[in-house]
Amino acid sequence: MLTSASVPLPCPCCALRRFNLRAWIALCAIALLTVLALWMLRRPVLTATARAWTLEDPLTKADAIFVAGGGADVRPSAAARLYHEGYAPRILVASPPERPTTARGLQPDHGTVNREMLLADGVPAEAIEMIAAGARNSHEEALGLRSWMQTHGAHTALIPTEYVHTRRMHWLYAKLMEPNNLHAIIHAIRPLEYSEQDWWMHEEGVLSLHAELLKFAYYRLKY
Repeated sequence: MLTSASVPLPCPCCALRRFNLRAWIALCAIALLTVLALWMLRRPVLTATARAWTLEDPLTKADAIFVAGGGADVRPSAAARLYHEGYAPRILVASPPERPTTARGLQPDHGTVNREMLLADGVPAEAIEMIAAGARNSHEEALGLRSWMQTHGAHTALIPTEYVHTRRMHWLYAKLMEPNNLHAIIHAIRPLEYSEQDWWMHEEGVLSLHAELLKFAYYRLKY
C-alpha cells in the first residue's frame, strides 16, 4: 500500500517547460495566422492606402494647364488630353535651369521634352508657353506659376501630376495660391510603371512612395 509520502510529486521545472512550450506554440500560431491574414488582405489594404494618400480636386475649366518639370511620359500627354477636352485654352510648361549637358546640346532639358510631347499630341505651338525659367524644384515652379497668373490676370490653373505627388502638390499650391485669391486644381494621373492597385509589386512604385513621404515631410518643415 502506497502512502502519501511515496506518491511522486510533479516537477515544477517540467510543468513550467510544458507551459512555456504551449505558450510558444500558441504565439507562433497567432503570428502565422496574422501574417497569413495580412498576405490575403494585402491588395485591398495597400490599394486603400494609395487611394487615401491621393488628394485630387474635381475637374473644372481653368485659365491654363501647367506642366511641371519631369514626368515626360505622362504629364504632357495628360495636359494635351485636358486641352483637347476644352478645360483650358493654353498650356504652361516649366522651364528648368540650364545644365552642362543641355548647354552643349547633348541632352534636351525636361521643359523642351515636355513641349515637344505636347506638339506631338496635337497641341498648337501658339497655345504653349514656357514659364518659371530656371525653376529647380516644385516650390520654385509654383512661385513661377503664381507670378504668371498674377501678371496675366488668371485665377485658376489645372495641374496634372502622378497620384503619388498629389498630396504634397495640393498642400504646396494651396499655401502659395489661396492667400493671393488664386486656385490650383490638382488632377491625379497614373504613372506608366504602376497604379494604385499594384504599386507595391513594382520597384518604381515602392521607391516613389517612400521618396514622396520624405519630400512631403521636408516641404512641410521648410516651407
